[in-house]
Amino acid sequence: MIPLSEIIEAKKCLQSVLNRNTLQSSRTFSEKFGGEVLLKPDCLQKCGSHKIRGAYYMLSKYTELQKTAGVCTFSSGNWAQGIAYAGSLLKVPVTVIMPMDANPRKIAAARGYGAEVIQCGGDSTELCTRTNNLACERGASMITPLFDPDMVAGLGTMGLELIDERSDLTKVILPLGSGGLISGTAAAIKQINPAIRVYGVQPEGSAAMVKALEVGEVTPLEKVETAADGLAIKEAHPETFKLVRELVDGVVTVPEKAIEEAVFLLFERAKLVVEPSGAVPLAALLTGAIRISENDKTALVLTGGNIKLDYLNSILATRAKNDHF
Repeated sequence: MIPLSEIIEAKKCLQSVLNRNTLQSSRTFSEKFGGEVLLKPDCLQKCGSHKIRGAYYMLSKYTELQKTAGVCTFSSGNWAQGIAYAGSLLKVPVTVIMPMDANPRKIAAARGYGAEVIQCGGDSTELCTRTNNLACERGASMITPLFDPDMVAGLGTMGLELIDERSDLTKVILPLGSGGLISGTAAAIKQINPAIRVYGVQPEGSAAMVKALEVGEVTPLEKVETAADGLAIKEAHPETFKLVRELVDGVVTVPEKAIEEAVFLLFERAKLVVEPSGAVPLAALLTGAIRISENDKTALVLTGGNIKLDYLNSILATRAKNDHF
């Protein structure tokens, strides 16, 4: 487990870096699901996602020699922006390998923050191999967005913020991709109040952690198919698998249609632009994969707002005609 003291140190380090996105109450969702529902809009965070939490704290721990040598990493988009922005603040050269089908706006944003972006084909495993080779060639540090102890400690500041704002929370629901965010958040929460239940949500087409938990070991998926590109992970990381198995109370999956509905409802009812990866906690309530009672006080962590405009336009065009919420 990531020590609580390390997560507290990360919170102090990030105080001057993060936007303070406080919990928002939702009467609409609370009445719909039968218990108090609160929204944690980290879609409004710097760079449009939670990734800056882990990226900045991790780079802040580097030596001056490491910072000068720079870093190489890979990303479908949000991590690229987070690490690029952190690198710009800490004067660390950043190179990011991104897939050919990455969101063009995420690519442009990463470059805008000063990162060198190289696009290539392949899944997360192939991108990782390419990144490692490039780091070796350049003498830079190779960073995987899937796991780093300092990165997870930085992400764990989410848990501290949630409890600071509402110490009476009973459930926290988060998106689950590689597992860094939920591992850090759960580590913070469980060391303060073990009674709070923590749940992770994955798309049905990218349920690598669910599969690992079912078979008892990390096992790669044959294919990954989901619009939630931030959660499109072919294989769970061994370290986050251990942490999720130890700390998380449950992991569920949701279909693409439910994710689309969640994106639409957050836009229409909560006035929040949330990308598919960030909307899966609401999708879990919509499908009944996770249920809450009248005594529950449940926080939904909405992790990203970097949505493809054609995806959003398509949802708005179809869902607005048939809003059956």
